[in-house]
Amino acid sequence: MASNGNPMLPANRNCYNYGQPGHISRFRPLPDRRLNGAQTFTAIVPAQPLLTVPPASNVGTAVPYYSGYNGGAGGSGLGQRVRSLEEIVGRINSKHEADEAKVKKEREDEDRKAREKEDEERRMKEKKEREDLQREMHKEMASKLDKVCEAVNAKKVGGDDEVGKLRAQVEVLTRRCYNLGGAQKSKEVDSDEVTKLRVEVEKLKPEEVARLRKEHADVKAATDKRLATLEEVIFALQKNCEAAEANADVWRNEALRPGNKRGSVAIGHTPVSDARVRARITPVVPPCSGGRVDVQLKNIVERHKREVELLKEMRAREVKARKESEDEVDRLKNEMARLNTRRRLKGTNLRRKMDEAAVPTTKGKTVVDLVDHAMQRDVFLRAARKELRGKRKEKVIDICDKEGVEYTTLDPTTEAIAQGRADRAVGVDLDDSKGKGKEDIVVEVTDDGGDNSEPSDGRDSASS
Repeated sequence: MASNGNPMLPANRNCYNYGQPGHISRFRPLPDRRLNGAQTFTAIVPAQPLLTVPPASNVGTAVPYYSGYNGGAGGSGLGQRVRSLEEIVGRINSKHEADEAKVKKEREDEDRKAREKEDEERRMKEKKEREDLQREMHKEMASKLDKVCEAVNAKKVGGDDEVGKLRAQVEVLTRRCYNLGGAQKSKEVDSDEVTKLRVEVEKLKPEEVARLRKEHADVKAATDKRLATLEEVIFALQKNCEAAEANADVWRNEALRPGNKRGSVAIGHTPVSDARVRARITPVVPPCSGGRVDVQLKNIVERHKREVELLKEMRAREVKARKESEDEVDRLKNEMARLNTRRRLKGTNLRRKMDEAAVPTTKGKTVVDLVDHAMQRDVFLRAARKELRGKRKEKVIDICDKEGVEYTTLDPTTEAIAQGRADRAVGVDLDDSKGKGKEDIVVEVTDDGGDNSEPSDGRDSASS
């Protein structure tokens, strides 16, 4: 404040309450002396009393200045208190932030452990379900394969039994024929015995052949049905494996995605922040997922392939056994036909004897109707064509080697084989007997009307 006495004195810029320079009265915690008229000392540090000096006559009175008093903050010590309070508040704030960080970390750890536990439980559940499914599939496949094996083995045993019966029957017939040939019996007894044997064989042949063919057809249909079912099951399993592999690839790619920090898979739209900030993402090439293969799925696929190969091998064995049975039946047919044609009555050219006797009678002889032979030959020809239909080149070549037919191409060769079988089955060459001046074919008819000899073409039947 300015001095009221001498205007030549320098201005007093000190605080009015304490007289110290640099202080402003409105920032002081003590009341103004001018308002209450009394001097109060409520400061933390008591202020020193003002030093008064008797004023000179011409010089103004000045209050001394203590620059270092109370740290430069005046008599109140406000700066030191502020600094103490700031330090206390800073320590409290640091402790509070540390506590909050600790609580947040503990909460994040608990959340992470809960997520890991849920993921582990889910993986265990999926693994258990997958193992149960594989176990059921394995049981089903094993039961189906056991049924197929039982059916094939039973059929094979049944086929062997039938072939054994036919062989035994052929041996019995052979012994009977030899016994009949060695015995010196009358002509009528031999004829009756041969006729009975021939009738018996003719009765047994169609029944056995039809039964075998029916059994073969049934087994083939059942096997084809089972194989078709197994192929469908295998195809479905392959599709499931492919779907599982695709799902595993999706999960793997999602887990290895650069933006996925915690490694948890989140299927769906990735949340994006609305703040306009530049995403600091380093472009990373995702690892190639083609090099990683699930070992378990690979083992399942390999096991399915082995099962398919086993089924193919079993089917090939069954086809081979059926082919052997058919060949054995054909061989037995040929053997029975040879046995039937081997035992013939010793005869001569009846036409020549009739011409010599000049007796116009037809007792015991009749002319074979060529129309009947043609119809029979047509039936045998259709059956042979049906049997040879669909055979491969290797099988046709084997048949050519057995029957003495020269192989040219597939269709003409099969036709030649069918023609030869039809001719052998009928026993008459119709092309050679039509209109070439050969003698008529006659057969001998007994009194009871039974046919007990093969057709004769004018040559001695004993020589055959």
